[in-house]
Amino acid sequence: MREQESIYYAIFLQAAFGMIGLSYPDNSIQMNRFVTPLHIVPEWYFLAYFAVLEVIPFKTGGLLVCMSSLINLALLSEIRALNTRQIEQTKILNCLEY
Repeated sequence: MREQESIYYAIFLQAAFGMIGLSYPDNSIQMNRFVTPLHIVPEWYFLAYFAVLEVIPFKTGGLLVCMSSLINLALLSEIRALNTRQIEQTKILNCLEY
């Protein structure tokens, strides 16, 4: 019975700790949380936001600037839609005058 337990123990140790030797070597490199890994490349449409976040040293400030830019885009689209509706209404009113 003692041999069987030691075999199970050896198999458990190999399964738990022996797989590290068989894994990909880049997984053993210590991480630096302040540097983005080179293989992670942001999409082109996020580059402006990544640039803003890199320039502003505080996370909250960068988040506020990014959110304000999105709010500005939404407001600009609403202003444009409002102007378009006003132009259409004046065209309709001008047609009704004749």
